[in-house]
Amino acid sequence: MSTTRILGAVTFFGKRYLWIRQPDGRIALARADWLAP
Repeated sequence: MSTTRILGAVTFFGKRYLWIRQPDGRIALARADWLAP
């Protein structure tokens, strides 16, 4: 089971991004359309 958490969502230049906290504690910004719907 993944402990990756979505912290929030933002939109830049018409693209959706998600703030995610990874299991090792790092925070990353991921393009929403890179993730499976």
